[in-house]
Amino acid sequence: ITDKTNKLKFQPHLLFHTGRLIGYFIFGGLLGLLGQVVSIGSGTSFAIVIIAVSVVMLVLALQMIGVKQVQNLQLKTPKVISKFITNESNFSGKYAPFILGALTFLLPCGFTLIAQAAALASSGFLKGGLIMLFFAIGTLPILGGISLTGVKFNTKPKLTSMFNKTTGILIVVFSIYTINSQLNVLGLKSLSDL
Repeated sequence: ITDKTNKLKFQPHLLFHTGRLIGYFIFGGLLGLLGQVVSIGSGTSFAIVIIAVSVVMLVLALQMIGVKQVQNLQLKTPKVISKFITNESNFSGKYAPFILGALTFLLPCGFTLIAQAAALASSGFLKGGLIMLFFAIGTLPILGGISLTGVKFNTKPKLTSMFNKTTGILIVVFSIYTINSQLNVLGLKSLSDL
């Protein structure tokens, strides 16, 4: 009975992550096809997209750290999508975790946005799909760890705050580094030279 109970508890997690992998491949492929139409693959266009995404990441990271000046800046999913996702009646079936996993593609996250920009610049369904699939595979261990430790984090606010601040600082450093490198691609001065 214990094995069956454990299997039932694990099933939603398995469906969620499977949906995420498949969804990221399909949506990444669609971004690749879109990239063929808008032709964002040139160095200049891609650099501008990466800078824009890095600025978004920087804002999100500063919010995680608790910088008051950026707390009012809100990045939101369009209302149509957020209403659909938050309506439990849309996800009451057995395969709801699978669908939710696939729809995490639409959530605003800095690192996901960078991968999505790369998929867009790939200009092809297979390339875009593989970029997002490998991104999803690469983040799978971290997401699995977070889901396993999430309950403990929620019961210890100090630990959650420390985790958010540490992660935020790392993302700030990564964002600034990325912006600098893309400014160099564009032949502009780095942030440190301004």
